[in-house]
Amino acid sequence: MTKIIGLTGQIGSGKSLAASILANQGAAIIDADALARQVVEPGQPAYEEIHEAFGSEYVLPQGGLNRKALATLVFSNEEARRRLNDITHPRIREQAQCLIERYRSEGWQLIVLEAALLIGSSFTDMLDEIWLITAPAQQIYNRLTQRDGLSDAEITSRLKAQLSPEVQATTADHVITNDSNAQNLSEQLYSLTGKILT
Repeated sequence: MTKIIGLTGQIGSGKSLAASILANQGAAIIDADALARQVVEPGQPAYEEIHEAFGSEYVLPQGGLNRKALATLVFSNEEARRRLNDITHPRIREQAQCLIERYRSEGWQLIVLEAALLIGSSFTDMLDEIWLITAPAQQIYNRLTQRDGLSDAEITSRLKAQLSPEVQATTADHVITNDSNAQNLSEQLYSLTGKILT
């Protein structure tokens, strides 16, 4: 029997690391961020809708979205973020559902949907469980500064646009704390996957 897990957590919490560990442990991974990039490529309906909704300033001269400008807008403007989600989320969900069905037909025991905006979204009815990755705030700030070159103000803006770990934990089936190293994270995840994967 296939189990479908939603892997979520705030930006910088370590979701991608957790997903790579789960892949090594035998899970099929669906990256919602990758799907989000695919559905807004030039020529896709979502690309045209975003262009129409937000204007040419959010489209690069050579084509494609100006992701940095769009991110700055949506992480500081709730209405803009809601409008963007209304355009992209149904298409991301459709792609994710197709991949779930494909992996299920291929016999995968564990399918993991990695997504930052999971709890409270339209994706939750696709899932059997939700696993939440958390990390201390200082570690999140350090990771995002080093990895993405974001300022403290930019990080704060992005974190405010997401549910707090405390709120997410009330819905999550399991909370995994990523406050040590990859080995510790791997051991915590294995304590869960070991009960699923045979």
